[in-house]
Amino acid sequence: MDGSVELYFGPQPSAGANSNLVLTKIGEQPVSFIAGVRYWAESPDSGPDGFGFGGVMTFLFPK
Repeated sequence: MDGSVELYFGPQPSAGANSNLVLTKIGEQPVSFIAGVRYWAESPDSGPDGFGFGGVMTFLFPK
């Protein structure tokens, strides 16, 4: 990295209530990150339970 990093944070309604989008650069490469957590209060016996976490990293190639 070149030492200069710009971060932009903002809630993304389409991604869920507990998700945030981050736009930054790794060196000269623009990258976006989105991550979120969830908790299942109730579920069927064979369903998910407890906490869950998900995330995506996308490399951006602007023209």
